Amino acid sequence: MAVLNAIAAGEGSSLLNVLCIHREESIENSLDVKVCALLESNGGPSEMALVATTLVREGFTAIKLKVARQADPTVDIAIIKEVRKKIGWEIELRADANQSWNYDEAVKFGLSVKDSGLQYIEEPVNNEDDIIKFCEETGLPVALDETINSIRKNHLKVLAKYNHPMIVAFVIKPSVVGGFENAALLARWAHQHGKMAVISATFESSLGLSALILFSRYVDLMKLDTGRMLNKEENSCIAHGLGTYQWLREDVSRTPLMIGYNPCNGVVEACVTDAAQILQHFQFNQDAVVPYCTSRELHAYEFVADLEGASICLNVQEIGKKDDVSSQIMFSGNA
Repeated sequence: MAVLNAIAAGEGSSLLNVLCIHREESIENSLDVKVCALLESNGGPSEMALVATTLVREGFTAIKLKVARQADPTVDIAIIKEVRKKIGWEIELRADANQSWNYDEAVKFGLSVKDSGLQYIEEPVNNEDDIIKFCEETGLPVALDETINSIRKNHLKVLAKYNHPMIVAFVIKPSVVGGFENAALLARWAHQHGKMAVISATFESSLGLSALILFSRYVDLMKLDTGRMLNKEENSCIAHGLGTYQWLREDVSRTPLMIGYNPCNGVVEACVTDAAQILQHFQFNQDAVVPYCTSRELHAYEFVADLEGASICLNVQEIGKKDDVSSQIMFSGNA
């Protein structure tokens, strides 16, 4: 992300324009990104249904419930049913078990909520070899997250194992799967095989979340392009997993990221233009950072990396003893 954003800054452009460099249509007035709310199931059915109803009133059109936190899936089953009853059928409802159930527990949940209109259950079983069997026994749509996180090579061969009609979505965390390149590869494969590509955050700051918002829009546009190639009518309005912003009390950016209610359509969205502005004109909020070390020496120096056809210059601040060992700087994920 850092290198792509540096390229965009050098061109006086945005990260989204760099990602969509070969796209013919203008993306300056690109649609904003729908956001899925994240709800931790740490209460009873009535309490969780009340919280979900509040989220719907705030403008969320998609809610993901964390499940498998209880000793028995019976409580989660009751929560899902009560939440669906209170929020109605127009709201997208997702569940995420984080691979916490064994096969029997997952099947019990799946068979009990199959009439509750779940868009999908994310990672229902703790054994990846049971995923297809779960799909076929319960008929419940499934999304993959942790299962695809570890894929670093032979992507197409590994992904082919999960080309099942009831695996309907990939939940992709760019900061976990190895950056935007791997994330785009996973999203493209998902689109080509008729599956949703849902971009998900891992509690990034506004800086990292801004990059994910632009990448989410890029993935939505990529889906439209894939649909045209396959002569399929595609709806690009996927609700992405960017609702983690609600869990952060403070931020490293002086300018707040605009994720909220859009009065024009009554939906909670992330503003693409605002995200681009934060990346281009980021101002560090010193008050939000608590120094953890004041006694060790701070060294400032310039680091230059000469690559084939390019050169990167970084201003580095390093804490600790200074020596003559060669420096190594690794770019991974988002800030």
